[in-house]
Amino acid sequence: MQGGGVQPDLRTRDRLAGPLLPRVKDDKVVEGKDGWLFLANDSNRVLDQHAGTFRLTDGQVEEWRTVFARRAEIARELGAELVVLIAPDNHAIYADKLPDGFEPAAERPVHQLLGIARDVPVRLSYPLEQMRDARRIREVCSSGDSHWNHFGSFMAYRAYVEELEPLVEPVAFEDVAFYEIEGAGDLSFKVGRTQQRVIGELRFPGARLVDDNCISGSGALDTSQALLNSVQMRSRNLVPFGEMLFGSSFFTTAGAGNTSVFPRMLPASTPRRRSRLTGEP
Repeated sequence: MQGGGVQPDLRTRDRLAGPLLPRVKDDKVVEGKDGWLFLANDSNRVLDQHAGTFRLTDGQVEEWRTVFARRAEIARELGAELVVLIAPDNHAIYADKLPDGFEPAAERPVHQLLGIARDVPVRLSYPLEQMRDARRIREVCSSGDSHWNHFGSFMAYRAYVEELEPLVEPVAFEDVAFYEIEGAGDLSFKVGRTQQRVIGELRFPGARLVDDNCISGSGALDTSQALLNSVQMRSRNLVPFGEMLFGSSFFTTAGAGNTSVFPRMLPASTPRRRSRLTGEP
């Protein structure tokens, strides 16, 4: 199973989207239980990570230690504290849906990163258990996408804001409207399927988009500015010019709550560490 992708079967219960959703045989998707699709054979070797056959080397762990230490130092110089959210992926949240015969490892690269927090002044949040528990309410990921859905994004946001309390009050559940639509994800697109996807919208938006570089995917950068009354209502003792910067594709759907809590938010989709913020090459 590790050596190649499994071409999922198109089942009668799946809706086909016709010529707009062609099959893309790029070998980067495997089918698990109950029709769930998972990213595979990618550059991050995600299945190998979960199988325990790919781990960070001692040198890579030290590199991450240096990164966190440098960012924590910059935060201290600004009178702030570094709080990092590590995004649990679908393979971890829905380990029970992975293909038959796949045994997830107890220790993975993410646990190596969590271990670094004992040595450097940084708080790492990894809300895996919160995301798993939230499945009892509704799905936190889509069966055809490699990322969270909007409800999963909101639950991860809530877990992150808990790390910041009492300085920040989270957006309440009743302030977000969740509903389902039929659509294709980045994995189901490859095999010509659509599935139900959970969408969330703030009932009373508290921010506005002030800048967008109009780039899709890697390289995307936009800026949201919270309305003053929204910040006053939801934040206590928050630095007026505080800002939040994201750098992972998992956070492309994380803005619903964050834009109404933080005065300024800059979701940056980039595979490279930003030297302006980290002092790294």
